[in-house]
Amino acid sequence: MMQLREEEQRCHPELLHATLRLKRGEYRSRATLFGLPLVHWRSFGKVAGRPGEKVQPAIGWIACGERAYGILYASGGIAVGGISTGALSIGLLSFGGLSIGLLGFRGFAIGVLALGGGAIGWVASGGMALGWHAAMGGMVAAHELAYGGAALGNHVNDSVAREFFLRHRWLDFRQAGPRNLFWDSLFRADVCPDDDWDVVAT
Repeated sequence: MMQLREEEQRCHPELLHATLRLKRGEYRSRATLFGLPLVHWRSFGKVAGRPGEKVQPAIGWIACGERAYGILYASGGIAVGGISTGALSIGLLSFGGLSIGLLGFRGFAIGVLALGGGAIGWVASGGMALGWHAAMGGMVAAHELAYGGAALGNHVNDSVAREFFLRHRWLDFRQAGPRNLFWDSLFRADVCPDDDWDVVAT
């Protein structure tokens, strides 16, 4: 995208002039802890950078931006934090299009506990699930317990597998509660609002 923008800027500078004059929004809290701001927010999406300019990350205890690195929480296109939400999210609890973490949840999830359309983990549940210990869903494979439509494992759709998933009903997307939570979370906005802020608090 940056290369395309640079080429268009060279060929048609009059067309990109107004876009490039947009102000980049940022908010950084005055309060800090161990040298990091408590909240750091950078605008993204509608705001164009200068040709060749790299996207700067938001870094703080709570971070939001196109690239966000937060100790407690991060949200953005690429989000890394304790709790992270975004297109690519990495964290202890990660929720996103591709989520990697102790608990991975949503589109494609990788984690110790993975829940999503596609899921890979120690325990996995989803449309297509691959679990080392247990997996449940439409097409599943697990080393031990597999419970689903097309399943591979040492215990496939038998009483041992059934009993495990009866004890952990929140893994079963056939149940109304887990299914509704999953679908509800898919359609919620993951990112911080992108208002046209132009103030930087220091």
